[in-house]
Amino acid sequence: MFRFSLGAVLGLTLALALVLATGGDAFAHSTKSKNAGHTAAKHGGSLSHVGDYDAELVMTGEVLQLYLFDHQGVSPDLTGATGKATVLIGKKASQVPLSVVGGTHLEGAFAGQKEAKVIIRLKLAGKSMLGKFSAHAH
Repeated sequence: MFRFSLGAVLGLTLALALVLATGGDAFAHSTKSKNAGHTAAKHGGSLSHVGDYDAELVMTGEVLQLYLFDHQGVSPDLTGATGKATVLIGKKASQVPLSVVGGTHLEGAFAGQKEAKVIIRLKLAGKSMLGKFSAHAH
């Protein structure tokens, strides 16, 4: 027969309660940004993080668009920002240069498929940033 001390039972109960309370967030899909005030993609894309920013990647089948937001949902000044997207479809990787468009987002030409893994490398205000997305073309 097993014997458990009261401390062991309480410890296991607390551990189980913590797992149950936080387990859903650990497996959440990337359409929500856990640190942002907004919970839905503003432009219909996939949400992730690039550096300290919340980011939305939109694939239209013709272009990639990257929108950045601080944790209050405000877009940063993109003056001088440069970037590159590495788009992985199966075992094939394509490089897409990104440049600022209209001061609101970065964009690059890419005629892609419906689903891809995308790695973003961005330089903004002298700081290098990295982000990863599972993206779907719209």
